[in-house]
Amino acid sequence: MNRTTGFKWVILLTIMFLTFTSTNAQFAPKISLVGGFGVPELFHAGLKLQTSPRSDVGISYGFFKSTSHQSVGWFRNFSINVRSLTLEHSYHFGNVSPTNNRRFWLFRQGLNYYWELDDSENTFSGLLSIGREFPFSSSAGLTLDVGTAIPFSEGKNIIPAARLQLYILLGKPLR
Repeated sequence: MNRTTGFKWVILLTIMFLTFTSTNAQFAPKISLVGGFGVPELFHAGLKLQTSPRSDVGISYGFFKSTSHQSVGWFRNFSINVRSLTLEHSYHFGNVSPTNNRRFWLFRQGLNYYWELDDSENTFSGLLSIGREFPFSSSAGLTLDVGTAIPFSEGKNIIPAARLQLYILLGKPLR
């Protein structure tokens, strides 16, 4: 699958995802700004939309760039410049936090498109993970989740997925 085809799939799935997870009339959707580091999300920033008290959808864009000009060792003379686009859905469960009225635990599923700018290497993967929120206040906290990334691209291996993400709620969370 080439990069253009991958982008078309991500855009199409984003539209479908947001359409099928439309909000219930009795809830006012809440937006969160998110940012963090993860595999395969890289250093990323994005938005999440809380569509119900237990569900939110999000999109994020990630990047990572590094070079080495060492003449010896494992990391000699390499350059990496990669990007990532992630579409996700999180289902929250368990006890409700008294700090921010959100449920502590989450199950995340999503899609990730990962590509190298200096090469034709790209990967389209499904993401499955489980995690926990650690609220700082009623409007901010950390999310930590671990799981797996299952590539849809041929010749790619299943890899572990992990993410540490900061979120800032732009409004009160839904109960």
